[in-house]
Amino acid sequence: MLDKLKSMLNTPLPSPGYQHGRSLNKLDTIQRMMIMVRGACAGEVVLNERCNNVIDIVPVDPALIWFRREPDTNRLIPWQYVKNPRRNPNEEWFGNYKKIDTPTFIYEEFDPMVDDPYGRTPMLPVLQVVFFHLQVLSDLKAVVHNQGYPRLDISMLEEIMLKNMPNNLKSNPDGQQKWLKERMDEMLNHFNSLNPDDALVHWDSVKVEYLKGGNSGPMIDIKKLIDIIDTQMATSLKTLLTILSRHQGSTETYSSIDTQIYIKNVESAERNQTFLAAGFFVVCKSKGDSNKS
Repeated sequence: MLDKLKSMLNTPLPSPGYQHGRSLNKLDTIQRMMIMVRGACAGEVVLNERCNNVIDIVPVDPALIWFRREPDTNRLIPWQYVKNPRRNPNEEWFGNYKKIDTPTFIYEEFDPMVDDPYGRTPMLPVLQVVFFHLQVLSDLKAVVHNQGYPRLDISMLEEIMLKNMPNNLKSNPDGQQKWLKERMDEMLNHFNSLNPDDALVHWDSVKVEYLKGGNSGPMIDIKKLIDIIDTQMATSLKTLLTILSRHQGSTETYSSIDTQIYIKNVESAERNQTFLAAGFFVVCKSKGDSNKS
């Protein structure tokens, strides 16, 4: 039965046009990715028109599944969100959600809470740390851009500028300020228009030198800050630093133990995907038996 299932998925459907790949390996990869990203995996067995044989297994995005409880039986019923629905008379809808209460649909959650059908994605706790990491990198970029490169300090000697001011403005304070501002704007536009390899040519009324910072050393240790963020990220992902290539002085024995613990966590996620595959097998097997009978 497993060989027939694998052969069925690896065989293209009769179609004159393009077909999306549907191999067993691809289905397995998609479901594992859904467990990590969505916290659950789901899929539906597609039957033929007579509903007596399996023709395809289609993965379903768990994020589109919404569970409702029946008022009478208190049983959880899955509903699938459809963006552009095409409603048939024999289907039950709730807005854009289609009821898929059928044995051919299978949903397996990862690390669910009690009486909660939705799983918890391992990636969710790390998002806040990732956003903080990006903000820190953005701040570091601004610091490097502001202080990591030499900057020019241009001084216009006010005493010399006043001596070269027109005589009709020397007794007019408002005119003096306007004239000085115009000269400063001219100098500012001149230096802003220079290319990196242009020579600085100016009068001796302008003094040009490199900007000197007031601090002799860095105010914070960037490496320690990044190490703290990496540790928070590993904790949120429930992944050890060795797996993230953040050793931080770990020994070979310590790294080996990290790897063994990580394998146990991966096996826990694999069990959910195995349950989904077992459900597919049961549906396919039951349809095969009914076909024989």
